[in-house]
This record gives sequence, C-alpha cells and structure tokens, in this order.
Amino acid sequence: MRSGSLCPSCQRKLERGEVTRLDVEVLTALIDLNLPILAKGEYAGSIRQKNKIFVFLRDVDASVQDFMELSLQLSRRLKAIVRVLRDHRSFNNFLAELLAPAKILAINVVWLPDGSEETIVTVDDTSKLQLQVDEIVDLVKGFKGRVIRIERATRR
Repeated sequence: MRSGSLCPSCQRKLERGEVTRLDVEVLTALIDLNLPILAKGEYAGSIRQKNKIFVFLRDVDASVQDFMELSLQLSRRLKAIVRVLRDHRSFNNFLAELLAPAKILAINVVWLPDGSEETIVTVDDTSKLQLQVDEIVDLVKGFKGRVIRIERATRR
C-alpha cells in the first residue's frame, strides 16, 4: 500500500469484510517498521476500543520489553494509544496473557438457558489488571467472540 491504494486482491478482501481498514493501517505500520522480531510472527488482528488500539500477534519470539517498544512505535505511527499483545490459539493461554500480572485461579464455563455460554474467570486480585474489567470483557468478545465475566477470588 505504498501508493496509498490497495491491490485488487486486498481491495476485494476489504469490501468482503475479511479485513478491516484498521487491519490495513496496522499492517502497513508494521511493514514500515520492518523489525526483526516480526519476521517469523503472524498478525492475528486488531481491535479499536474507544481511544485505544489493541494489536494481536501470534508466534512472535519477543520479550515483554520488545512488545512495549513495539506498542510505543505503533502509537507514534498510528497517533493513538496502541497495546500489542500475544494471541494464543489456546483460549486459556490467551486469557492468562491478557490478564497478567493477575493470576487466574479458575476458569469455568456456564451454559445459559438460551443456549449461549459464559466463561467465568476468577483472578487473585482485580487491582493487578492492566486494563479495566469492562475493557477486557469487550476485548475478548470483539476479538475471540466469547462472553466472559471476571471475578475476584473471595477471601476465606
């Protein structure tokens, strides 16, 4: 997209909704950054929530510091607050990454009378979460299509 327009194949994907305009913006920025840590990784997707953009990468061999630096570089380039996170094929691992440094104590799936399901995630301390609970719930729903509820463990 160096010319400012998409190739015919990418334009069709955009028109069919297979990719979003946000995906195109983020991928363009990632390509322009040309960082070695991204060479073997896979772009999993992005979501915009209010004034933040969450970028999910899969199979990237990078440290937390690398992800923080990438977030900073993308924030400058996209002129928005960007948080780069790892996507995991395992839903439980995805949640653990998203909720860290809070520790997950239990994950339970509840089937509701209408046939839908809700995943209840119990964490040791919600004050350790780096995002607001409602942001995390919306993020999981938007990116993974799953409904979750986050609860703090009760002290005994």
